[in-house]
Amino acid sequence: METAPQLSTPEEELAYLREQVARKEAEMALRPSSGQTESDERVKIISETIHEHHVAPAEILASEYRVSETTANSEADAILAEMNLGGSGDAIRSIQKTMGEKGIKNALSVMEKLNDPRIADDFHRYLVRYIAAGLPATGVDEKAPKFKALRMTLYEIALPDSRNQTPDSRNKTLKELISSMEQLYSGLLSVENSASGEPAYYALELAVPADSPELQFYAAIPNSKRNLFEKQLLAIFPDAHLVPQPYDYNVFATDGTSLASTARLAENPALPLKDYTDFDYDPLNAITNAFAKIENKGEGAALQIIIEPRAERHVKHYQKILQALRKGEKKASAFSTPETVLGEFARDIGKTLFSNKPKDVQKAKEAETRQVEENKTHIEQVEKKIAVPIVGATIRLVSSSTDAHKAAQILDELESAFNQFANTQGNRLEFTRVPPKAGRAQGKLEDFSFRTPDSSALPLSLRELTTMYHFPPSGIASSPHVTQARFTPAPAPHSLPHPPAGSDGTVGAGGGILLGTNVYRSTQTEIHLEKDDRLRHLYVIGQTGTGKTGLMKSMIIQDIKNGEGCCFIDPHGTDILDILAAVPPERYKDIIYFDPADLSRPFALNFLEYDISRPEQKTFIVNELLMIFRRLYGDVPESMGPAFEQYFRNATQLVMEDPSSGSTILDIARVLANSEFRREKLAKSMNPIVNQFWNEIATKAGGEASLENIVPYITNKFDDFTANDFIRPIIGQQESSFKFRDVMDTKKILLINLSKGRLGEKNANLLGLIIVGKLFMAALSRADIRQLADAAPYPPFYLYIDEFQNVTTDSIPGILSEARKYKLAMTVAHQFLKQIDEKTRDAVFGNVGNMAVFRVGEEDGEFFAKQFAPVFTALDFVNIENRNAYVKILAKGVPQKPFDMKTPDLPPANPAQVDVLVRLSSLTFGRDRATVENTIRERYLTK
Repeated sequence: METAPQLSTPEEELAYLREQVARKEAEMALRPSSGQTESDERVKIISETIHEHHVAPAEILASEYRVSETTANSEADAILAEMNLGGSGDAIRSIQKTMGEKGIKNALSVMEKLNDPRIADDFHRYLVRYIAAGLPATGVDEKAPKFKALRMTLYEIALPDSRNQTPDSRNKTLKELISSMEQLYSGLLSVENSASGEPAYYALELAVPADSPELQFYAAIPNSKRNLFEKQLLAIFPDAHLVPQPYDYNVFATDGTSLASTARLAENPALPLKDYTDFDYDPLNAITNAFAKIENKGEGAALQIIIEPRAERHVKHYQKILQALRKGEKKASAFSTPETVLGEFARDIGKTLFSNKPKDVQKAKEAETRQVEENKTHIEQVEKKIAVPIVGATIRLVSSSTDAHKAAQILDELESAFNQFANTQGNRLEFTRVPPKAGRAQGKLEDFSFRTPDSSALPLSLRELTTMYHFPPSGIASSPHVTQARFTPAPAPHSLPHPPAGSDGTVGAGGGILLGTNVYRSTQTEIHLEKDDRLRHLYVIGQTGTGKTGLMKSMIIQDIKNGEGCCFIDPHGTDILDILAAVPPERYKDIIYFDPADLSRPFALNFLEYDISRPEQKTFIVNELLMIFRRLYGDVPESMGPAFEQYFRNATQLVMEDPSSGSTILDIARVLANSEFRREKLAKSMNPIVNQFWNEIATKAGGEASLENIVPYITNKFDDFTANDFIRPIIGQQESSFKFRDVMDTKKILLINLSKGRLGEKNANLLGLIIVGKLFMAALSRADIRQLADAAPYPPFYLYIDEFQNVTTDSIPGILSEARKYKLAMTVAHQFLKQIDEKTRDAVFGNVGNMAVFRVGEEDGEFFAKQFAPVFTALDFVNIENRNAYVKILAKGVPQKPFDMKTPDLPPANPAQVDVLVRLSSLTFGRDRATVENTIRERYLTK
């Protein structure tokens, strides 16, 4: 017996396997024909060689057999980390380690010994990504069937609601609608000419993954035929959503029972099954409904049809059968017509030697004529079979459940759904089920995972295939379990910018920021928004949980990594923790985390503080503060009449006349109620109008207009804040913890936690309104730089406001129109249009240049359909999926045609650093609470 060599390198192993295949092919040439094609024989030989190599003694591989490419291991680890492997992750990592050290062959051996179909399926997913990344295929023949199967692209396919008729479908019959799928099958016949090393077949699947409640259509196509498939599919189904899936789905339940069955034809394959011309209903519904009993978790099932276009020999064979039937041969004789020339020769010799010539020629001819008449039905059936192209098809059904009885029940339901294709005058399908504990069961499940066709594929016509597997036709009700395309996609304009990454590879560092990705007809386009276009602001709207905040978090994290100055106002208090977790170490020093609910070290936020070199800021502060109070107490408009405004303005202006003696919001109530404090302020005031009001009007008024009657009417508006333990130490300090102008000019990262659950809605809104006002005032103060010809340009500052309806006043039109000039770029978000008044709405749509609309209600959908016409309808805005938005943006200042976009995943973060950054910011900008309270108390007691 020949001794196998000891293999010590991947090259030696590959060469050895190829030598074994070549030797067996030479032996095959000396044998009589088996009736299989040369391709089938070669596939069988290669499979046998791989199997023999797998079961060969371990000594065939040298002990030093190792993979030396360390980068291959690191990249493989990265691929593995991206996968959602569930409970099989540890096992996959062990197999991966084996593959890295001893090659794919040994890894496959480990996988098979585990005897777990879920792990086998997960390892297949890993191998697909491994090979797609161009990593070395250590220890396996690249021409082996399993390796070829890895060079396929998996698509998820969804079509719009089939109940909605399109103009093209209104006047078509069911048969005409279903037959469009036959055109797709015809267009894919050229798959047999796939590139070298790729499979000469494709797979169509219908599956409910073990971790998903939805039934989905899939197609696996050889990589070199992706463009062909996409063009053919979208030419026939232009509304289809075609999304490449980098990671395969998995139908196998963890620690469950998995079953598989394979279809075969009960009668001679020349006889057809029923096809769509024989149905008055859509037979697909019976198949899709068979998936209905699958539970959302812990169960999965799939129909897999692998199609091999090479089947010309079947057509020639069936033509010979047809010819025999037409000649009057009996059914049994005609259907036993040999396929090969050698078989026909042997049959003819047999007839010559053993058949008797008829004594009565005339009677023989009459009998032949009668037989032809009897054969009429079979002739019609065979003619029907060969009327359209024939391909080889492997039909598999797989089920999996943590309950063995349920797994069998699911498979029973799926098998029964195919009984409808039984043709009483033709053929029917029977399923062969492998017992779960049989030795062949694992192999069948692996064939499913690796999409490996059976050597004895069924010869089926394209019409038979179309009947079994087609996309739900428009206008025909289909199973509610089938995943449908809920919204209309649109391509991204070609004129959108594609800014380069920065020197460190950061997306957006080259001048733009990544908003998301547009996927249209499987073409993926990254959507970037450049700096100049961002200064025209971004408006975001959508229902709760649709992805608005995720988009803003993605944007500000990019800003932080790009070294930009930014501010995020969070009404929930949890989103900024995600942002803190993503801050890189080089920007720790720029963090200002303001949490008003931190009672131990309160920050200071004095809205009345202004730049004494810019006295005009006092007017802005007074007007803005008045609008803030109107915003907070607008539900009682009669309390905010002319008298309130007159006293409020003059009291605030008087307080600000001499900041050194006290100039905070708390001091406004003091100047109204404390006559001694008011006299001190008047003595230092240089504003004659304010002085006249207090000396000549307020103090001399009588009756209801007297100062004593007016003061409670105003000061009661301040009681909510002066008596609040959260707010008083913040707004009662004379000097703010940080200067907003410095925050903007030095590119700080200001994160504001305005959690309503901790602060209360009114307190959170007050602080939000103050912060937005201070930021806008700081932006306006940049006008001093604009006036200096030799001044360096100030950097842009990016402000993000979630639920911005809570922090807007009547000044919002001015902010939106003026902020751009001073490089304050705003991104604002909220849930629905009625949250903002008409004036604010007009300001938004009149000044905002960029818009992202997530899913909204019907009323808002009607509004935005007009804004995005004619590309999208109101129904699209109501049905768009989470993390998807319809977008209108600027490119180089030019409005672009609307399109859809999916938001990006957030980058990896480090939650462990959050507490450190929060504490660091508190120590840097906060002040001891006892000290603050004593300072405020002393100031009140002195006057």
